[in-house]
Amino acid sequence: MLISSVAPALARRRLVVQTAWLCLMWCGAAAQTAAPPDDPGRAAEEALKLLSAVAETHKGLASYRATLRLSSSAFIVPDAEVSVRVKDKTRLAVTIKTADAEWRGFHSPDGLFTYSTKDAKRYVQHPLPDEGELTVEKLYGLAELRGLYFALGVWSGTNPVEMLAGNALGVSIERAADKPLTTVIFTLGSPDGRVAFTIDHERNWLRAVHSEVRPGRAAPARFTEVVTAFEPTASDADVAFTPPSGAERFEIPPPPGNYDRALKPGAAPFAFKAKDMDGKAVSLDEYKGRVLLIDFWAMWCGPCIAEIPALKAIYEKYKARGFEVLGISLDDEDAKAGVAAFIKKNNLTWRHICDGQGWRTPIARQYGVRAIPLTLLIGRDGKIAAVNVRGEALELAVQAALAK
Repeated sequence: MLISSVAPALARRRLVVQTAWLCLMWCGAAAQTAAPPDDPGRAAEEALKLLSAVAETHKGLASYRATLRLSSSAFIVPDAEVSVRVKDKTRLAVTIKTADAEWRGFHSPDGLFTYSTKDAKRYVQHPLPDEGELTVEKLYGLAELRGLYFALGVWSGTNPVEMLAGNALGVSIERAADKPLTTVIFTLGSPDGRVAFTIDHERNWLRAVHSEVRPGRAAPARFTEVVTAFEPTASDADVAFTPPSGAERFEIPPPPGNYDRALKPGAAPFAFKAKDMDGKAVSLDEYKGRVLLIDFWAMWCGPCIAEIPALKAIYEKYKARGFEVLGISLDDEDAKAGVAAFIKKNNLTWRHICDGQGWRTPIARQYGVRAIPLTLLIGRDGKIAAVNVRGEALELAVQAALAK
């Protein structure tokens, strides 16, 4: 889940970083054999199979211990070591070590706690997430060091193929001659770059991600994630939280949430007027008597892109019964052409709004949107029927709303 920044400048910088880690160059020294360049369909099929198996393997692990080395040419803190410990999927621990400090985060049924060795006189108790399962990726996101989320996303069960959908121009496969290693390389178009995943194809484990992106005429930005240790076991001690000696507990108030909390089932959605990507006026009044899904998304949001096939299938299945979708893109002005091309390529025939203002899009600000993907399902009566439902849960909610 991707969260907006308070300041527009920071939001734009974070967007660049998030787009950057979607891009990359792999610099391997081992002898490689590549899939035939004249058979891109076979390479794409094999890439999907390989990376899907990796995501499913990690998603299925109840416990594991892993260590990751990160390096970047684009961040103030260029290098870090990340240690991840998961016990029975319910207890998580993440430690981030940099040259000058450590940051530690823990989650268990007792609560969510973090602290840094830079301020060892206190530790923070966070409110528990109000929606969704807490993953190592989300726990890592509480730290100050941000931007490289590929490996952590895979360990949380996300398929990188889905994260890259819509931006990949091509894919190739390279195999090590003397090791059970396969590298899947995606060539991307916006911005120019590639991303390469090296995996152990015998165990279906991620071994490394090497990437490079060239934003315009700027110098290339390189990112590296190397898994230095991984084993499918973890002990109680690995995930046990012990506050720093003599430290004071500091409780922070609950965050404002990922959207305006007035948007709940039974409430009326906020009225708005806008123009779609064809320049035609759009308002909620047009959808009275029908079931409408408002989908806040963006091209750079991997989870958003991953939801599109299921959403498209649901739309095709129920549109004749009065189900409509309104997509609201939070992409910036320089991505509008790419959004239009993506919509056309994937035959997304519902209406779309994209004004190029990103997180400052008036409807997103009106609805208090701070994270995407976000969906609101509005019933025939004009009231909200469900909030943030996706996949199978979305289809069930649509069926229920259409039945009223």
